Amino acid sequence: MRSRFSFSWIISLFLFVVLPVMADTVSFISIGTFTAPSFAVGSLTVTGSSDLHFDPTFGLGVVGGADFPSINYISEGEFVTFTFSSLVSNVLILPAACGGGTPATCGESSVTAFGAGGILLGTQTVFPYPSWGVPLNVNGIFGNQLLSSVQWTVLDAAQRPAHTFVTMDNIDFTPVPEPNTAILLGVGLALCSLCIRGRARVRLQGARHNLSAAYWIPTLFGRC
Repeated sequence: MRSRFSFSWIISLFLFVVLPVMADTVSFISIGTFTAPSFAVGSLTVTGSSDLHFDPTFGLGVVGGADFPSINYISEGEFVTFTFSSLVSNVLILPAACGGGTPATCGESSVTAFGAGGILLGTQTVFPYPSWGVPLNVNGIFGNQLLSSVQWTVLDAAQRPAHTFVTMDNIDFTPVPEPNTAILLGVGLALCSLCIRGRARVRLQGARHNLSAAYWIPTLFGRC
């Protein structure tokens, strides 16, 4: 009974505590080719300055702007916004392609982050090219604060010899349970623990009573 209770306890902890805080990954290059005003999957909603475009080669882009034929980039002045249904940590954004500006930078972008209650945390200029293949740690550049949404904007390339553009490969993030949710989960697990222990105690007492009766009744009648 003890081992069964321990196993149930571990499974409950995994289902109700561990699973809600596992990292989510949304890949924009593996969802086909289509255009839409917005895109929602799980706890993530993506919008943009115009309709979103998804492509298996270039990932997430925005329709319009200074795009090349048949390729919808996030070009200068355009943006995409990632909005989460709850606060998140470990937000990692990986560009799929970039261009424009000088070869060393692919131009500049800005990342604007919002925290709890939609409070503006600030805006930082980022350079997609120097860390190519390494995702941008958004929480890291904003003091590891929890985020409710992130906006990526490609900056104006008017002073550069070529258009600046970026496309998005994927985004990773880890949902953080709200304090009230965590408290409710803790209370629920505690009640489950008490119920299981109570049932185990009742069964054990019943088994002892039955064992006592099963032993003493035959013995008593055997002596008669």
